[in-house]
Amino acid sequence: MKLGILTLLAAVCFLSAAQIHAQTNYPNVEDGTTGWGSCSDCAGGSSKAAAYWMAQFQSNPSLSGTSTEFFISGNQPYANALFWRRIGAQDWATYYNWDFWVYVDRASLYANSLEYDFFQFVNHREYMFGSQCDYTTGHWDIWNQATNQWVQTPIACHKLTPNVWHHIVWQYHRTPDTLMHYDWLAVDGSWYPLNWTEPSNWMPSGWTDNMGMQWQLDTGTGPLAFHEWVDKVNLKIW
Repeated sequence: MKLGILTLLAAVCFLSAAQIHAQTNYPNVEDGTTGWGSCSDCAGGSSKAAAYWMAQFQSNPSLSGTSTEFFISGNQPYANALFWRRIGAQDWATYYNWDFWVYVDRASLYANSLEYDFFQFVNHREYMFGSQCDYTTGHWDIWNQATNQWVQTPIACHKLTPNVWHHIVWQYHRTPDTLMHYDWLAVDGSWYPLNWTEPSNWMPSGWTDNMGMQWQLDTGTGPLAFHEWVDKVNLKIW
């Protein structure tokens, strides 16, 4: 009798673990208070931002009641500021659905690009699923991690209308051959199948397994300062 109970308990525990790993959700990532970081000199711009900062729990503008605000100001054109949040290693996950809302001010119309990246560091590999709305070319770009270069896609990217919320959803997956698969993109309800593959690369020395997302603000030739807010940032992995 005791053996039967133990067997049943073991089966329940195994089933619970399997159900957890079937899909894990991270709601309202922007409200998390740990794992945040930012930089300008690491963000690849031709000049360093004069000022950049983030502020959480903003009530206006907001959809949920608390958004996170990012800001950049540059002394010279083409300054970048990168903001990220790491949420911890989940090495078992191979599929990712990143869903968030973004709001920009009118000065953002003069930006060079708006960048949105999801990343996973696992098994000594860096999977940087980078994307940017390139205001100079009018296209969405994705990231080739092996060559550290942007790759232009056929998907048109129109400048985000200021002072309204925009809904962006990316879905990706990785495969045992260490490739990054950009599956599809949705912007404000318009769905774009991509099915594009790019290589990952080795993780830099000293890095450890982790997972997270980042937002980068890139100034153009002027004005050299603008704001961006994000809200209802949700991640599903399986």
